Amino acid sequence: MREEVKNLKPGNAIWIKDTNRRGYDDQGRLIYRKHWIKQTVEKVGRKYIYAGNYRVDINGSGDFGVSGVAFSLEEVERDCWLNNNRQKIISKIERLRSSYGLFKKLEEVLGEYE
Repeated sequence: MREEVKNLKPGNAIWIKDTNRRGYDDQGRLIYRKHWIKQTVEKVGRKYIYAGNYRVDINGSGDFGVSGVAFSLEEVERDCWLNNNRQKIISKIERLRSSYGLFKKLEEVLGEYE
């Protein structure tokens, strides 16, 4: 169980990622950030967090499209940044041809995450 869950109390704010909730820009593209909904915790049980119309497992999964929970706005912003930039970065790396120095640096950095 995450430390944040241990300290969670009714009245605290959490952000729930509901993939069934969507928002679109003027060109009809999905705005990923719109999946995240700020809710007020109503009850914290042994297995579930109850907030608004949501019942979220204390490990972060939930009912009806809920695929995550964040305990701070910073967590939400990090998730959105990763979602919006991960594929762009991967594409840039795939387009590199013979940048030995850069690949060596990437190997050093990525080696830490194995």
